[in-house]
Amino acid sequence: MPGSFFYGNCTSMEAEFRALLIGLELVKLHGFIGNQIEIESDSLVLVSTVKGGANCAWPYCGFLSKIKGLLGQANFQLRHVYRKANGVADSLANCAVLDGASSDFSVGRQLPLAIKMALLQDQKGLPVLRVTKLFDDKGYV
Repeated sequence: MPGSFFYGNCTSMEAEFRALLIGLELVKLHGFIGNQIEIESDSLVLVSTVKGGANCAWPYCGFLSKIKGLLGQANFQLRHVYRKANGVADSLANCAVLDGASSDFSVGRQLPLAIKMALLQDQKGLPVLRVTKLFDDKGYV
């Protein structure tokens, strides 16, 4: 189910934990829990915390407990990737933030162009270029 989730006002760490938890719940809901599951995250803190190499801040302990419970039911591999290798997830997250709402793209809503481009780049193994500033206050690059 392609979609983006808007979590409202929360920390980036909470958003990372929520995204992983929702993804794992969707894996279970759709019956993929018995398969080899590869999870890539551009949050090194999240990956380290879930793998046990970092302490979990108390606000996220509930998320971590649920995540570990779901991961214990499956054959999974969790690894860190740099953001440029995680362009589709980054585009989906940006979509939710810009829209200020969650979106389910499996019910007829057209994928935004930025997400289509990220998917195409990912499928072709192309590098993801990140533009941080297009124009200054006078309209020039």
